[in-house]
Amino acid sequence: MRTQRPLNADEESELEALNVAVQAAIDSRREWLDAKMRETSKLQVGDEIYDVATGEKLGVVSRLYRYHTGRNDLYDTHVECDYQYETRPGCFGNTSSQSGRVFGTREDAAARAKSLVAQLDGAPYE
Repeated sequence: MRTQRPLNADEESELEALNVAVQAAIDSRREWLDAKMRETSKLQVGDEIYDVATGEKLGVVSRLYRYHTGRNDLYDTHVECDYQYETRPGCFGNTSSQSGRVFGTREDAAARAKSLVAQLDGAPYE
């Protein structure tokens, strides 16, 4: 059972205009976020991607993307960047399916390894 009256033509028109304005704002935000994602990402298409914790080269970045783009516009509010990478010809991995893993450049992995060595050098002998 409906507990309110139907909208009249003027109200329907006003609602439609509001919905158009909301969609235009969402589209503008998506374009801005996409541009900022590419601008702020340490890795770009063609770069090698590494597991920073292990130093393992995972592959070559083939695409930058934001996880929520196209899934739910309400949650697509951050510049967070994920990567698709090619592990070997025609085979791909992605960062959004591997939570907890730290991704980065070769330099990031080398810096992490250097930090671990420094910790070991400073550790007392047992």
